[in-house]
Amino acid sequence: MEKMYCYKCDKDVIGELREEKTNHNIHGQNVVIDERIFTCSICGAEYDFDDYDTFVHKINIAYLTKYENLE
Repeated sequence: MEKMYCYKCDKDVIGELREEKTNHNIHGQNVVIDERIFTCSICGAEYDFDDYDTFVHKINIAYLTKYENLE
């Protein structure tokens, strides 16, 4: 259980935190990363738990790891 602000409920709520693999298309290449998803226990809304910088960093690392030797 984690605490996070829910924009739909307009308050801080306790909810479930889980990890799931998500696909993203970067420069025409498919990249899969592990994202932490928060689910509000009141309304069921889902939010990315990581801040934007962490999200971008995860995508960049996954892209470079998978495709750095293409050229």
